[in-house]
Amino acid sequence: MVYVRNEHTLKDNLRAEITRLNKDQLVDEPLDDDEWSVFLGKICRGNNAVDRARILRDEVVIRREGRKTLSLKLVDTENWENNSFQVTNQYEAKFKDANHRYDVTILINGIPITQIELKRRGKELKEAFNQIQRYDRDSFYQYGGNLYQFLQLFIISNGVNTEYFANNKVLNKLFSFGWTDEENTKISELLSFTDAFLTPEHLHRMIFEYSVITTADTVMTLRPYQYYAVEAILDTVERGFGSGYIWHTTGSGKTLTSFKVSQILSGRADIKKVVFVVDRKDLDTQTMREFNSFADDSFTDTTNTSTLVDKLNSDDTKLVVTTIQKLNRAVASLDRQISHLRDEKVIFIFDECHRSQFGATHKRITEFFTNTQLFGFTGTPIFAENSSSNEHGKRTTANLFDKCLHKYLIADAINDSNVLPFKVDYVGKYKDKTNSSTYVDMEVQGIDVAELMNSKERMQKVTDFVLDHHGIYTLKHLPNHSNKNYTAIFACSSIDNLCQYYEMFRDSEARKSLGFKLAAVFSYGVNDDFEEDNEGNVKQNSERLNDYIGDYNKQFTTSFDLKKQFGFDSYNRDVSQRVKKGQVDILFVVNMYLTGFDSKLLNTLYVDKNLRQHGLIQAFSRTNRVYSKEKEYGNIVCFRNIKSQVDEAVALFSNNTPNETVFAPDYKDLLEEFNKALQSLRSLTPTVQSVDMLMGNTKRTEFVKTFRKVLRQHNVLKTCTDFDYDHTAITEQELADYSSKYLDLRPSVNQYTEQKLRDSIVEDIDFEIELIPSELIDVDYIIQLLDRFVDPEETDTEKIKEKLLRELANNVKYHSKKHLIEKFIDEQLVNLDNPMSIKDRLGMFITDEREKALHELSSQYGIAADELGSIIEDTVWRRVDIISEDLSPLLLDKYKFQERKQIVNKLFNSVNEYAELYYKGW
Repeated sequence: MVYVRNEHTLKDNLRAEITRLNKDQLVDEPLDDDEWSVFLGKICRGNNAVDRARILRDEVVIRREGRKTLSLKLVDTENWENNSFQVTNQYEAKFKDANHRYDVTILINGIPITQIELKRRGKELKEAFNQIQRYDRDSFYQYGGNLYQFLQLFIISNGVNTEYFANNKVLNKLFSFGWTDEENTKISELLSFTDAFLTPEHLHRMIFEYSVITTADTVMTLRPYQYYAVEAILDTVERGFGSGYIWHTTGSGKTLTSFKVSQILSGRADIKKVVFVVDRKDLDTQTMREFNSFADDSFTDTTNTSTLVDKLNSDDTKLVVTTIQKLNRAVASLDRQISHLRDEKVIFIFDECHRSQFGATHKRITEFFTNTQLFGFTGTPIFAENSSSNEHGKRTTANLFDKCLHKYLIADAINDSNVLPFKVDYVGKYKDKTNSSTYVDMEVQGIDVAELMNSKERMQKVTDFVLDHHGIYTLKHLPNHSNKNYTAIFACSSIDNLCQYYEMFRDSEARKSLGFKLAAVFSYGVNDDFEEDNEGNVKQNSERLNDYIGDYNKQFTTSFDLKKQFGFDSYNRDVSQRVKKGQVDILFVVNMYLTGFDSKLLNTLYVDKNLRQHGLIQAFSRTNRVYSKEKEYGNIVCFRNIKSQVDEAVALFSNNTPNETVFAPDYKDLLEEFNKALQSLRSLTPTVQSVDMLMGNTKRTEFVKTFRKVLRQHNVLKTCTDFDYDHTAITEQELADYSSKYLDLRPSVNQYTEQKLRDSIVEDIDFEIELIPSELIDVDYIIQLLDRFVDPEETDTEKIKEKLLRELANNVKYHSKKHLIEKFIDEQLVNLDNPMSIKDRLGMFITDEREKALHELSSQYGIAADELGSIIEDTVWRRVDIISEDLSPLLLDKYKFQERKQIVNKLFNSVNEYAELYYKGW
């Protein structure tokens, strides 16, 4: 423990530690005061935590006139034992009228590196995260020459749960992780976590060896299973013999893991080459892009086999990324062109290492190289149960790579919230027609007849079902969904099947009215040069795809053409990017995009093909990337008989983990949970009106918490196609009325309770409230309804008024404006002879009401209206929030300090309500 409690002692300690670390340059002539100021100026030049992370890993150059230039280290990143590790607590940072005391800080060479925030047992862990967020906003950037901006890791704990997360420009609780042992058993108790994670060597390695600063200015720190996988490979390489594979479930971040191990291995002097091998060009391009996002221009594409051989021969290229197809062609000529590598140490790392064509490549590599080791990554290994034969016999992943070095299975990832569970719907019933001779009722699980599956009547019903329910699956039925445009893949059984579906969707009037954008991608032949084969199929498929590309060009104003050089590749890359951005609503595929494609905005897979074993898990896993709270599951909608295959695949790839871990509860169970939450709500507040009878902050807080649970269950139910309010113990209107009561209740909560709620649950509550189904309310929508008041053909304006006021009451953004709009209707829409438009009339009304309210507010607090109005308009124009410090000078001469502080708080609340009512949203 070191006594560093303020800015002065922090800087003195830093100066001593930097002198110690760089004693070879400073022992005889330490930095003088001017040079020390220059040093501080250089290390504090970064504008954010990511800038500082880069500075921390660099050297600081100090030029001395007439003497040797200094290159000073902040941290010895290669030799952890050369650094000093110190711990301090209760560091004090004064922030205007508040004092912040940081719980525990770990310093490396005097630099704050890790901040630990502790809460008492029984407290919610999120309170510690919220505390870090406040420090990050208010004080880390304010004190000690901004030295606390060097923080690399945060650790939060309430004694029984402990997590860590990297410091970034924006902090997100979704990216905080617990630590585990090698078997993925959680180490969550604080003392156990400290023993496992906070040893000097391990902490140093996590920050400087097992973190990545991406080109997108984000710091990524490896999760425990990624750490153990890299360690297992490094240990095997250190032994100098043997191979192995990493079984990490799809979506768990294998690219980052493989990048990190490739990076570490390529930095070793005893290794000649590291060759990273992926399957197919589309994965090659994606992997290259992801690798280069971790380290700018670190790896370049091997565009053809000769380029690959050149890179294998080059002394300037240590790590090579290529496809298995190019490698397969290259190894046939290894003897002639790269014989000098035969006895060199070469490491091969394979992404999705179970590909069938790897049998030949594996044989050639192991026969040629005398000093190689091979490592594979896969989310779906090949076992005896799911293996198939090729010319080399039945091969399993273990046959090719020997033993599994580390496991992290789908159940582990779901349990850790690193991927989402799946919600599977089996859709369709097929009966023989009335008066037929069989009278057989064939459920979807019993159907597997090609004629039926490919009938236009059935396919049209599937098309209609998807168009009717796509908005529910992709959450487009929710208000404010437009900034999270979730997308879907439709997996078809064949190219012909795909073409029929695509054209049905494309030509559907329902699809046109909904505005859904479509795309299709399929492989139409390796050597297709637009010449017919014996049956004419190749030309037909390529021409049909080119027609679909024409549709795509019209939708997105592009100009792709298969007949142009690289036409398919260019089109395919553009489709990939648009799906990732949420610009394509439904992508039709046969096999492409069902493996290796990652998009957080992809949340639904429609399946009209037979999937099984590793192919099934791979396809399902396209949907389950974590993105936001509203994306709770990966939606799988099956139109085929694959339930038994689903159960078999899950059992095979999750070590027989019960299905409830991997799949969302079914509709019946979800409905039961929702009705249980309703019972709790009814026990506290039997009716909407009884909310008004709640006395005191404790009861009101209990209502907010209880209602949040109802909303959370409701939002899950709404994604079920069977959902109907008749199945529940509440009506849609009642639910909306309860939400209005919450919105009315919030302003009445006193400041202390409101702050306490904000620290723990208010952010979640507001999010859930926004998910209540309602119209998407904005100014245009309000004016559209108000216009109907002056429509001579409109006879029932009272119903219009009731509808508008109800929807305003149920909308978070416009709830406070309900009474203002009601006053406008009652006062301004009486005289319908005024030719002024509703929009202009509403604008003038709001301006007049705003001026009156400003003068009333100013009079209440005894301050000048023009000064207060100027402050409010300035913050609104700059799109920043009003803060108490903006208002305090207005009251400076009117009250004593303590009294002024209380008045400022009241004025602050009043001004924010005023700004919310008269400025925001108009």
